[in-house]
Amino acid sequence: MQVVKNCLFAFSPQDKGIMVKTCLTGLILLFGLAHSSAQCPNGWKTYDTSCYLFGHTSYSFHESQLFCLHFGANLVNIESSIENAFIRGELMTLKAPRHWIGLTDEVSEGIWTLYPSEKVATFLDWSHWSQPNDGIYANCAAFFAGDHDYHWVDEPCGREFNPICEMPVNHPHIVG
Repeated sequence: MQVVKNCLFAFSPQDKGIMVKTCLTGLILLFGLAHSSAQCPNGWKTYDTSCYLFGHTSYSFHESQLFCLHFGANLVNIESSIENAFIRGELMTLKAPRHWIGLTDEVSEGIWTLYPSEKVATFLDWSHWSQPNDGIYANCAAFFAGDHDYHWVDEPCGREFNPICEMPVNHPHIVG
């Protein structure tokens, strides 16, 4: 019961929309953590040295980061074609249409940086459909299915897509 109270108090009154979704998802995953002997929590996928969570609930870009932070993770920072291929394959298997990744040009238009580190991205996988289109309000990156064939597009950060969270395999939140 104390875990629920702590979770609810972690959010300001303005965040009530995401509060319940995040707390309930957190409790489900924490239950899985306590009963997991794998390197990653139940519900997370292991690849190389990271654990990935493919969220099933839609949030804005910044709410997605809050969701990931709740588990001691961040929105995924894709730094290689191999990592990108793994995530793309998982999304295709899940038939998931849209997922946020940790990439934005909010600080400087056209300069895509990993979020939240603000390190300039060295790997990009934009869709061939005029992406990024550098729209003034399209400052956050997401995987898109359909015509974009699970490549990246830039979208307004307020749109709601599912998050992809990432944390290291040896993260202290992992019990095993």
